[in-house]
Amino acid sequence: MRINLHFELAPGDCWALIPLLRDFAEQQPAHELCPVTPSNEVFAGLPFYRAPRPKPDLDLRFRFTPDRVSDGCAFYGTDGVSTMPGVFYEFITSSTGLLVERRTGAPEVFLSAFERRWSAVPLERPVCVLNAGHKADIPVKDWGFENFSAVVAALRDRVLFVQVGANRAGFDFHRHVPGALDLIGKTSLRELAALVYHADFVLTGISQLHHLAGIQAYKPRRCITLAGAREPSNWANCWSRPGVTWHWLDAQDCRGNPPGCWRSTCPECSAMASITPETVINLIKEQIA
Repeated sequence: MRINLHFELAPGDCWALIPLLRDFAEQQPAHELCPVTPSNEVFAGLPFYRAPRPKPDLDLRFRFTPDRVSDGCAFYGTDGVSTMPGVFYEFITSSTGLLVERRTGAPEVFLSAFERRWSAVPLERPVCVLNAGHKADIPVKDWGFENFSAVVAALRDRVLFVQVGANRAGFDFHRHVPGALDLIGKTSLRELAALVYHADFVLTGISQLHHLAGIQAYKPRRCITLAGAREPSNWANCWSRPGVTWHWLDAQDCRGNPPGCWRSTCPECSAMASITPETVINLIKEQIA
C-alpha cells in the first residue's frame, strides 16, 4: 500500500514527524508512507524517505483538532495521547490498520561530509543557536526581548550566540539581540540543521529549534527550552538522543496549576516571566566552566 500523508504544519512539526517515517519504513517494509508537507526540505537525504505518489492507494490528511474549548482557547491534542510523536503514530495506526511502534528517539538529518566538517560560524568559543522570537498565533510563548538580551550580555564574551528565526512579515516577530550574530531570515532549513549540528547549546521556546536539537550529535549538545505553562512537560519534552541533553524550563500557569493549560493567548500569563535570565545563564555557565 502506498500512502500519501498530507501534513501541512510548521517545519518544527515536520522534524518531529521523522521518527515515524523511519519506524514505519523499518516495521512495514511492504508499504510506503510518503509525507506531503510545505517543508519537504527537512527530509532531504533520509534513506527511508519516500516521495509522494501521484496516485496513492490511500490519501490521508493529518490535523491537530480542538478536543475542547476552555475560556475561549482551543485545547489541541488527540484522545489522550500524551506526546506529540505519539499522536502521529496513533493516527497512522488507526487510519491504516498498520501497527507502528515508536522505537526512534528523536529527529535526525543526513548531512553531507562537507556539512559535517565545515561550520558556517567560527567554533573558537562554544556556540549557542538562539531563537529569541515568537509567532503571531501563539504569543504566550514569548519569553521577552529583555530576558534574551540579559543572557547574551552576560555570556557574549564566552559564548557565540547565533540568532535565527523565520522572517514572515506580520507573523514572525524577531528583534536582533545585541551581541548575537544576526542570521534571522538568512538560513534555509538545511542550513539551520547544520548550525545545530555544530552547536554546543540551543536556546529556544517550544519551537522548531527544540525539535531540531535532537539530531545526531558528534559532541555534547544541550537544549534549553523555555516551555512556560502551555504544554505539559511530556508533550514535547520526549526526545532521546545520545549526546543531547534537554533542559525543560516550565512553570505553573496563572491559576497555579501544573503546565498544560494549552492557551495560545493569555493576558494574565505569568509562567514565562517566572523563568529568570539567571536560571539560563547559570545553566550555560555550569557547562562551560
